[in-house]
Amino acid sequence: YSDDPETDGSWTDINISSGKIYSLAWSNNKWIGAGQMAAPQTILTSSDGATWGTLEVSSLPDITTNNSQGIASDGGNNWIFSQQDRLYASSNHGDSWYLLKDFNDSRACYQLAYSNARWFVWCTKAGGGGANAEVVAYANAASSGSWTSTADTELGSAATGPHLAACVSTASVSLSTVIAISSNDIWRSTDSCATGIKMENVLPYGSANGIAGDGAGNWVVVHNGGNISYSIDDGTTWSSGASALTFDAGTENINHIAINKYFPL
Repeated sequence: YSDDPETDGSWTDINISSGKIYSLAWSNNKWIGAGQMAAPQTILTSSDGATWGTLEVSSLPDITTNNSQGIASDGGNNWIFSQQDRLYASSNHGDSWYLLKDFNDSRACYQLAYSNARWFVWCTKAGGGGANAEVVAYANAASSGSWTSTADTELGSAATGPHLAACVSTASVSLSTVIAISSNDIWRSTDSCATGIKMENVLPYGSANGIAGDGAGNWVVVHNGGNISYSIDDGTTWSSGASALTFDAGTENINHIAINKYFPL
């Protein structure tokens, strides 16, 4: 963690003995992380990023020892984390959790996002029986137990992890642009996932790992090999940013990116 992330040497390592964090979010002065779910299953919470506590969630319905790969907040006290084909939610800022949605179709749910009073989650193998369909499922915040899935985005099942982001659309402040990434392809919707289109070979680099937007039409994608792509027109076109960024002795894969703006975007 760091209070001055732009300054080299300002980062402090911490050892979280309860397991790895695979997805992390901040809201209303609290960090919550989800990741390894070895029994007893826990999520991690912190008010400052330096000291972490655990909250056991092993009594939640159908929870397993499979890792959780996604967590998000609406900017207030509501949170959702994913595990396999289920979503678990908290309405009291992570103090307690409940089973929100069981898709019950063998899909794998990954990164979550929230924008314009709508939740989004990236899913692979949707449709039951391990079918090769990659979709964005979404639900209105007022009825977040009822979820709708898009048609197959055709991005491929390799698009796992933090491969989804959502922000206010530049076309309309009442709608969100939602972008999912895989290699150098994207799937993009500018109407809160009512419709969407796959855009092939638009990212300057392959092996895309993470994406973030600022709600003003600016987007950044991070890739293997220390490469960065960016868009300033709400994902319509993409340009090469930094390439082969060096960390310590050599280039590293960049797995995730976030923006320092208050949620929701």
